[in-house]
Amino acid sequence: MVGEKRRIAAEARLQVLEAEYLTTLRAALVRCEGGLWGLFGQNERSAPKLRSADADGLFELAEQIDAARQALGWESFALHERFLAMRGRGDGNRPGEPKLARSLLAEIAS
Repeated sequence: MVGEKRRIAAEARLQVLEAEYLTTLRAALVRCEGGLWGLFGQNERSAPKLRSADADGLFELAEQIDAARQALGWESFALHERFLAMRGRGDGNRPGEPKLARSLLAEIAS
């Protein structure tokens, strides 16, 4: 019984964290789409100061989410994995950050 209550509480906490992540990500994507670079890290190598505070906040939330998911025995957080995949693109012809933001916003909306 106690174990079940803890699991339910952990799942509820995870839902709150994931909702906060989604809200934070959407707001960051809107800012990025509007021209605020740094979320996708395209200029971090040449100008590390351009890393956005939004990205840092998302990484912190993702750490908490991953720890909670791991404790529950669940898979990693797919939305953050998708963000990381888009962020980590290394090809020379990749779209700029505003276009990446627009694309991820569209994925989230669908």
